[in-house]
Amino acid sequence: MKKYFMTVATVALFAIGFAASDEENNESQQTEQQQTEQTEQKQETEAERQAREQKEEAERQAREQAEKENKKKEILEQAQKAGYEKGFTVGPSSYITDDPKIYAKSYYTSRYGAPTSSEEKELYEAFVSIYLEAYEEGHKAQQ
Repeated sequence: MKKYFMTVATVALFAIGFAASDEENNESQQTEQQQTEQTEQKQETEAERQAREQKEEAERQAREQAEKENKKKEILEQAQKAGYEKGFTVGPSSYITDDPKIYAKSYYTSRYGAPTSSEEKELYEAFVSIYLEAYEEGHKAQQ
């Protein structure tokens, strides 16, 4: 009886050990699967985040470009208006002695500052050109 008891106890001990070992393996496999799934989700989330950031950056750049174009348009409209008014109000004697280009340059720099970049210089030159054309129109309309 003692032999049977020891044999059964040994077999039972091994059975419990194997069962516990299988549970640990299953748990570790499940944990590895969960980690793999989480990593894949994180990678997808990272890709989505990058796509969202690129989209936001493109939208921001489009807004900035539109704002620049609107500002440029407003400045050139102001050149037309200011040039016409100045040409209309200047008398015949001062028209001969004063250079309207000086008025245009002074007006631009007092309102918008001196141009510093090549883009600003192009805008400045366009402003002066439009101002001078409008100045001539205003002066002719006065006569």
